[in-house]
Amino acid sequence: MSNNVFDLLKNGFYPDLLIRYECTNGSGEIKVHRVMLATLPYFDALFRNTILRFDMNLLLFTTDINFPFNIETLFLIIDYIYQRKTLENISSNIADIINALYFIGGQSKLINKFLKKYIRSVYNESDSIQKYQMIIQLLDIFSLESEYKKTFLKRFFYCLNEDQRKFIQDNYLKHYPDIWYSGKSSKENNKIIIVGNIGKETKYIIDDLEFIIYSTLAEYDGGKHTGFWIECHPIKDDIVLDYIDRRIIDNLDNSNHFLATAMIKVYTGIYKMDIESQKISRSRSWYYDINGTIISSDRNNLKFPNWFKFPNGKDRVRYGTVIDYQHFDESVVFEFILSII
Repeated sequence: MSNNVFDLLKNGFYPDLLIRYECTNGSGEIKVHRVMLATLPYFDALFRNTILRFDMNLLLFTTDINFPFNIETLFLIIDYIYQRKTLENISSNIADIINALYFIGGQSKLINKFLKKYIRSVYNESDSIQKYQMIIQLLDIFSLESEYKKTFLKRFFYCLNEDQRKFIQDNYLKHYPDIWYSGKSSKENNKIIIVGNIGKETKYIIDDLEFIIYSTLAEYDGGKHTGFWIECHPIKDDIVLDYIDRRIIDNLDNSNHFLATAMIKVYTGIYKMDIESQKISRSRSWYYDINGTIISSDRNNLKFPNWFKFPNGKDRVRYGTVIDYQHFDESVVFEFILSII
């Protein structure tokens, strides 16, 4: 016989409670130990607020519980209570496990791990019908808060067709997102939107300009964050002057100083959308032709992409910012938006 008390408990020695359970796919009985189950908020509240029956024949307390998840997940949860390790490598039936963890009051860190697993599985799913079914499956998780479901939809709503979006609007209106990831780089008037995945370099070419966006983990203000960087350079060598007179910039009129905004929206599917918006100053956004002449100093006369050719007058522009987000996973996507003020 093992001397480890947890081995004794797990192997059925000295149980004091019989649970008659009703799950979504069947019913049954299981003998457990209240001292172990009470480590989780749901069971702790149950034992504090419910008068348990004592069966003189079984010499056990008994209770009936309806669980909004299946039997296999219940056994995984019971095993998790005793072992605290067995859930780490689970890769199937994730939605039901998330539901169960919320129901019993599992650790938020563990719940987020499974939410990330689920988002990766949706991201990696190539079949559009299966992807849609997985999206609906998460919306049907009984215990998951509406804010999580809405955040999840903001990440994957672009994958759905009009009929599927209409179905969600009709049946899950509470979770219907107000904005969502576009999933496509585009140019409209004096605005460009460049989309991509965290951890992957993204390139987008517009009007003889190549924009490159990439992200890195960055140390900032005493903590680790995600750094976003945009580089812009001409495809043709003769577009931009290699040198400009710094005195011209130094003497610029500071009135009406800002010319454009750069905004980053990050869609994780789990956490509240992170948005960073900064202004690009006019002193870094004058356009010089190959002769070193300022084409326009009036922002109303500047048309894209001229207003972005080029800060500092060099053949490459680098703009960067950081957001308060550390998780690096290609299933996390971003929109980098540049627009005239």
